[in-house]
Amino acid sequence: MKKLLLVSCCLIILSACTKQQKAEKLIKKYLDINLSNPDSYKAVSTKIDTFWVNKHMQLSMILLRNELSMDSLKSHFDGEASHKADYLAKISILKKDSAILKKGIDSTPWTGKKFPIGWIITHTYRAQKGFGAVKLDTLIIYTNTDFSKNLGTIEND
Repeated sequence: MKKLLLVSCCLIILSACTKQQKAEKLIKKYLDINLSNPDSYKAVSTKIDTFWVNKHMQLSMILLRNELSMDSLKSHFDGEASHKADYLAKISILKKDSAILKKGIDSTPWTGKKFPIGWIITHTYRAQKGFGAVKLDTLIIYTNTDFSKNLGTIEND
């Protein structure tokens, strides 16, 4: 019995380390791209929480992503005839998907039942800003369950 408890504790510790390491890798990747001086970076704290949503909220988020994709396509369309067919095909798919999502949102009852879709990483750090001063900042990253994709980022200055 004691061996089983010891093995269980070890597995929990190892899985927590893996989760922490994955979060740190995602943070480093983001900050290397976005900091003006990545060499000045010093971590202060990192907290990882479960990212919960309900079905209604999830459908709304996907609909918003579709609408943003349509806006992006419209702003990047250059008007060339050779690109028009591809542009129209992509817009048509997004419009059909959006219509299906709207029906799903309208028919899905709003309930308190939630399910996990990923992780929220809250990371506080110090780094030199573009004007040379070292500043304390907080970064919030929403990621999927295996930490392979950044779903959204909020920087609190």
